[in-house]
Amino acid sequence: MKQLSPTRQFLFFLFGVTVFRLLWHLLLNPVGIMGDEAYNWDWGRHLAWGYYSKPPGSAWLHALVGFVSNDSLFAIKATSTLLAGGSALFFFLTLRHVFSERFAYWVGLIYLLCPGQQMVSSILTADAQLLLYWNLALFASARILFPKNENPPNFLNFFLLFLALALGHLAKQMMLIQIPLLLMAVALIRPTLFKNPLLYLVPIASLVSLIPPLYWNAQNDWITVEHTAHHFDSEEFSILDILERFGALLSLSAILLTPLAVAAIPRSLKLWMREKRKVDPKTLFFILYGALPFAVMFAMTLRQDVNPNWPAAYHGGTLALAGIFFAFKGEDLTKAWRVSMRIAVGLTAMVVVGFPAAEFLFKVTPLKAQRRTYWGYPELSANIASHNPDGDHAIIVLGHRDGASEFAFNMPGKPEVHVWNEGDTIAHQYDFWPGPEVGTPTLLIIEQRRERDVAEITDRMRESFDEFEFLAEYGLHPSRDYPRFKVYRTSPLKSWPSPVESSRR
Repeated sequence: MKQLSPTRQFLFFLFGVTVFRLLWHLLLNPVGIMGDEAYNWDWGRHLAWGYYSKPPGSAWLHALVGFVSNDSLFAIKATSTLLAGGSALFFFLTLRHVFSERFAYWVGLIYLLCPGQQMVSSILTADAQLLLYWNLALFASARILFPKNENPPNFLNFFLLFLALALGHLAKQMMLIQIPLLLMAVALIRPTLFKNPLLYLVPIASLVSLIPPLYWNAQNDWITVEHTAHHFDSEEFSILDILERFGALLSLSAILLTPLAVAAIPRSLKLWMREKRKVDPKTLFFILYGALPFAVMFAMTLRQDVNPNWPAAYHGGTLALAGIFFAFKGEDLTKAWRVSMRIAVGLTAMVVVGFPAAEFLFKVTPLKAQRRTYWGYPELSANIASHNPDGDHAIIVLGHRDGASEFAFNMPGKPEVHVWNEGDTIAHQYDFWPGPEVGTPTLLIIEQRRERDVAEITDRMRESFDEFEFLAEYGLHPSRDYPRFKVYRTSPLKSWPSPVESSRR
């Protein structure tokens, strides 16, 4: 029997892993809707040209999936799984174009199996879209920078790059980094491309997709720009805090991507600094799209927290560098690479087994569920909804927007949920949406996140309601004492505080 080519072997594994993940979500339903995921889903019920923290791509996709599937949880998970499969495919195609089928097979296989991809395939947020468009742009850029037979890059490659950039800009602000990375790669690898007008036209044209969210921001005091800028606020300087932030990013990156890939970052940067222009252009390409921006993320821990999903776009480029340095010795796979393969498979297996086992473990062990995961919200939502059997009371939450989003998705009938804001500044997307109609009775849910927090009816609430009837108090999950939620029935609403209007006065 003729052996399959590396490309067909990879496609076989890609198909099998994708089908397995789809069946995992369909049959076991191991991953309920996460807080950010439910938040993006609720955006999709309020279509707009822009949103508080991100461009509209994630909301538009959730709106489409919800419309087609009637807000099916499986459809949401299936969409994230297919997006993750597409991003793995374009990463493989990039490696095959730059290097070889065999190299692309082994590096692409670790990328497909690493826990980071498993997580992305389970949560439909902006990251799932970003990685698909990022790797499509990576593929198009590789074909432009490394044309076969030294032929000039054709129009199709520039069109693919335009499409990836334009869609990526709508998904997440991180996609903008592709433009300076492309220009750096052209300057260092193929400077003759500066004579091609498409090199300038394509990035500029892709920015047209930002006109809708920019228009929305102009109408809303540039709130997305302001929110994004807050991500770069510095923390108080402390050696222990720096070590904690650096260690957290290092350990989580090693788990999500495998330790060998993280080890490639300092090695590649050392090589670049030492060899400078002598570095192989193909290696330099992945340094620019992987190790360099990843290293910037590590440097940012000197002054602030860095969320582990921020460098997700650089995982592929960094893993390619691990393949360059550690994968092959002659024609044989190195011991380090075989160990890395086992680590990737083992960690992914732990994720696959861990989610379905989590509910059992949290019931029989002292382990504590994280507050902002899906655990406990379906049951809590059903308990709260039992106090509103006719659905004639509006739902108001004083608490975190993740909890409000979980209630909106998990309560029967998926009602509109309103978030009470005690301040005069905009805190999240819920502040842009109107409150309940005046004269509507409500169920008021007050969240107590920690034991030291005060969770009581406020003076501003007493101005908006004449009466409060205490109904019940619930915990979120049996494994922990907090957060807790107090539920009240109120008299009809007299007025609704609007932080949006306050901020514009």
